[in-house]
Amino acid sequence: MLRSLKELEGYSVTATDGDIGTVVDFFIDDQRHAVRYLVVEMGGIFDKRRVLISPVSFREVDWSTHRFNLALTVDKVQHSPDVDVDMPVSRQIEQEYSRYYGYRYYWGYTGVWGLTHIQVCSQTLRGEMNR
Repeated sequence: MLRSLKELEGYSVTATDGDIGTVVDFFIDDQRHAVRYLVVEMGGIFDKRRVLISPVSFREVDWSTHRFNLALTVDKVQHSPDVDVDMPVSRQIEQEYSRYYGYRYYWGYTGVWGLTHIQVCSQTLRGEMNR
């Protein structure tokens, strides 16, 4: 099923150990036309911060409760690198995020995420077996 990004704004984002915040925007890859990051607003009235979350971090999406469940901890997200979400995301920022979270670089490879179909299936199966 296809979903509108506008519909996904306002979805809650939850880490393995608690709530993180709410989706307020998205960054789209202008070459592969894929959602690269969710912009998530976390914190309260006086300590708001916007962070980037890659869909690679999704553990599951609960469409009925409008919630993205991540395979990350609250602490990991809270201490993620700062980024100005009002500016385009440079490759340098993506590299910093990839190193911080341990993501593979997706650029320079085939497929939307720089993974072949076999690698994605293998990683998914390993993740299912580790639950």
